[in-house]
Amino acid sequence: MLDTVVEQLTSSRSAQLDRLVRYIKQPSVAATGEGIDEMTKMLRDDILELGGEGDIVDGAEYPIVYGRFDEGAQRTVLIHTMYDVAPADEPEWVVAPFEANPMVWRDFGECVVARGAEDTKSQVALVYNAIAAYRAAGVPLPVNVILVQESSEIGSGSIAGFVRDHLEELRQADVVWWPLVTARPDGTPVMYLGAKGGIYGKLRCPTASLVGSTAPDLPATRSNWTANPAQRLVRAIASLKSADDREVLLSGFYGRQKPPSEADLAALRKLADRLDPQLLLDIVGAKRFKQGSLYDALYDYCFTSELNISGLRWSHMAEGEHQDGVSVEAVASIDIRTLDNQSIVDAVGALERHLASEFPEVGWEMLNSYDGDRVPVDNWAVQAMISTYESMGRTPEVWPTTAAAIANSLWTRTVGAPWLMGAPAHASGKHGANEYIIISTFYEACEFGVRLLDRLAFAPGRQPPLNGRVGPQ
Repeated sequence: MLDTVVEQLTSSRSAQLDRLVRYIKQPSVAATGEGIDEMTKMLRDDILELGGEGDIVDGAEYPIVYGRFDEGAQRTVLIHTMYDVAPADEPEWVVAPFEANPMVWRDFGECVVARGAEDTKSQVALVYNAIAAYRAAGVPLPVNVILVQESSEIGSGSIAGFVRDHLEELRQADVVWWPLVTARPDGTPVMYLGAKGGIYGKLRCPTASLVGSTAPDLPATRSNWTANPAQRLVRAIASLKSADDREVLLSGFYGRQKPPSEADLAALRKLADRLDPQLLLDIVGAKRFKQGSLYDALYDYCFTSELNISGLRWSHMAEGEHQDGVSVEAVASIDIRTLDNQSIVDAVGALERHLASEFPEVGWEMLNSYDGDRVPVDNWAVQAMISTYESMGRTPEVWPTTAAAIANSLWTRTVGAPWLMGAPAHASGKHGANEYIIISTFYEACEFGVRLLDRLAFAPGRQPPLNGRVGPQ
């Protein structure tokens, strides 16, 4: 029956592309709210048209589209996606960002160049296309499917409450799939076994905290008498990490973090042997790694927590001009990527204690935080995903984790199901002008979705009771 579904998929490629284009043409910009209601209704209606149950559930930030396809199957796959996109106001777009007409782009052949082509309308469309292929072929889905589709400017503010409120239903899931398209430009598929957690906040140093001043920005002639918050904030930032920018120096920051296992290191060595350092640098868009070797760079990426200064602001400065003054306030945006066994409480507590002791005039404002997690490579679902790639003639790069912060611990710890990430399409440029996806690889990702559901339905493996239930492992 799988062959029947794949044949149906191969014969309906124009419909698959039409769905992707239709989703992209509907803006759904989380930062402004533009099109969010229209997008959620479109997805809910598509669920109903495919014979599922669909609801739009209010969330703390944005609504969640909640779909269920109950086939009476032994296993249940929960598919978690996001339907929102970033703003598309960059002047460098070569086409209107929500037009989504296929075009030849660079040396990739036919592509869709549009906002959401990578992040994340493609992953939503490939899932619906996979379900539609089963329906059109007259073949029942081999698994029950739960769809959880959210919108998040940053930090997935609605998903934790949704999981809490629907926990009993969500615990029916035996596995969770995050179908982000992750293939290399040459078609090499990439899959990640985990994701880092995220802590987002600001360091803020106002002039008032230094000298009691509430005046607006002062002229530079006052700098002999008035402490400069920018200089104090720079000193605080410099104290957070080692000179080589690899180690966080805050006492207690790493907490009870465990070193990687021998199996982890073996997987890392295998990955380092496979990768071309120059190709990876080209993908990253850099001339060199800050580490001395590819292996060290991969080690830090997978097994080292990161503290990054993602933004700085103090006095106003026009390009090409000199700004003469003492700012009234200095602010730094901070994002911290924690490992799966590292406590957010430990990391934030270490930062707050350090500031209170050494830089009491610098305040920390937490915006959002969540834990990541990781699934072992020998897990039944991971092996099913690897074998799905192999059935399509592909051997995936298997990464122990990704530095992209994702709240997957909600699925692995709270729901109690293994988590999978990846799909074999190549797309790039998210959050920037001329975001794109190669159309031929999008078709491949739709077929992958069909095949993965089939593999997950019949893969061997049982697990002991988990969260009060027995299910596949």
